[in-house]
Amino acid sequence: MPPYVPSEKAYLLHLCAVHGITGDQIAPNGSWQRLVQDMVAEAPRHLEGGDLFNDEPWPVRQYTWGKIPFNCRRWLKVGRAQMRDAHAIAGENDVDIRMTLGFILNEQQ
Repeated sequence: MPPYVPSEKAYLLHLCAVHGITGDQIAPNGSWQRLVQDMVAEAPRHLEGGDLFNDEPWPVRQYTWGKIPFNCRRWLKVGRAQMRDAHAIAGENDVDIRMTLGFILNEQQ
């Protein structure tokens, strides 16, 4: 299976926030199923023939509630620690925090 592209990963993490999913707590009832439904609905827009394919192409993949929670929880835990570090580094070096967080989304698979 190909690695998640940054925009795909960012959208998954966005959906985690929308559905109240955090990396270290039990997810609200039905939230993973709703997240998977939202990803299944969004994915065709990023595949060949979709309106976002030219700007943000995603690989063809099957989104299941068995695979998505594992990856999202891992990214949420890693991302939260790195975002704390990124915020401190950005403050020390006068770097735009959005640039640093973009790097985190691109590098952590």
